[in-house]
Amino acid sequence: KTSLLVIPGMEIETAEEVHVVTLFPNLEQAMAMQKIIYNTLPSVQNPKHIFGSQLIFNAKDEIIGENPQLLLTACALSLTEIFRMVQSLQGVAIPAHIDRSSYSILSNLGWFPQELYIPTIEVSMNSSYEKACTQYPNKKILQSSDAHYLGDIAEPLHTLNVESKTSQQVIQYLKCDT
Repeated sequence: KTSLLVIPGMEIETAEEVHVVTLFPNLEQAMAMQKIIYNTLPSVQNPKHIFGSQLIFNAKDEIIGENPQLLLTACALSLTEIFRMVQSLQGVAIPAHIDRSSYSILSNLGWFPQELYIPTIEVSMNSSYEKACTQYPNKKILQSSDAHYLGDIAEPLHTLNVESKTSQQVIQYLKCDT
């Protein structure tokens, strides 16, 4: 056991090739979203010799399986569809690494679509948090390492002011305007 709060979620690549971090109040809602996404991915086996294995671990950090489907590709759902589905599952959708030159909402679309409610955005570790706060004063800013390996995970830099340490409280905080 740990005092670490685990929030179920996933990073989704939309049909527009925009990466979106999605967080959910519980595992059931995250798994429901996973099922939706899996059904819209191309039916392609993961070429392990190119991308490596997609391993499944249990809570004891033991390998319990491998996912054979190629996961690092865009799903068939649009950015708008992803936002609506995540909202219907009581989750929050956050445009990922908006400062990057690829796979970001700004690099691929050029703007934040007016029809989407986007109170929170994420910038990479290569970006200045202070500059992002100045550039986007009406948005909450998360800064993340976008790590794909445990050793690349950055140390905590910021805190969130929530009433209690629950996934519901964190998601509610991220859904609200600044």
